[in-house]
Amino acid sequence: ARARLIIYAKGLDASGAVGVEPPSVLGGLGSPEFRALNPQGKMPLLKTATGMPIYESDTIARYLVDAHADVAPSFTPATPELRALDNLIARVHDVYLVALQACLYKATPPFGTFQSRWKALGELKRQVKVIAGLASEEGPFL
Repeated sequence: ARARLIIYAKGLDASGAVGVEPPSVLGGLGSPEFRALNPQGKMPLLKTATGMPIYESDTIARYLVDAHADVAPSFTPATPELRALDNLIARVHDVYLVALQACLYKATPPFGTFQSRWKALGELKRQVKVIAGLASEEGPFL
C-alpha cells in the first residue's frame, strides 16, 4: 500500500514511469520466476528500469521517492529531525502494527504474540495511537 500510494500520488503509473502488475504475470508468488526476483516469495516487488529487483515495502517506497524526486509531491521531510520522525513512523508501523493486522481477518489465534483477538485488537489500537502521536502537520511522511 505504501508503494502504491507514492506511485499514484506522483502519477508514476499514469506517466508510464512505473507499471503495476499482479504477481501472476510472473507465474505467481511461489513460481521460480517470481522467487528469482524476490526469494521471500511475497509482495511487493518492484523491478527498476534497469531490471534490478527491489522487495520490501519500505525499501521500495524509499527508492520511488529518491528515483522520482523531481516529481511532486516529494514525500521527503525538510529537516533531519523530520526525516528521523518519518523513519520512526515507518518502523513502528512495520514492526509493531503489521504483526497485529491478522487479528482483523484471521479466524483463529495466535494473533502476533496474542492468544486472544480482544487483546490483539487492544494492542493494535495502542500502536495506532503511537503512530498518531508521532504524526505531524509538517509531513508528508511515509
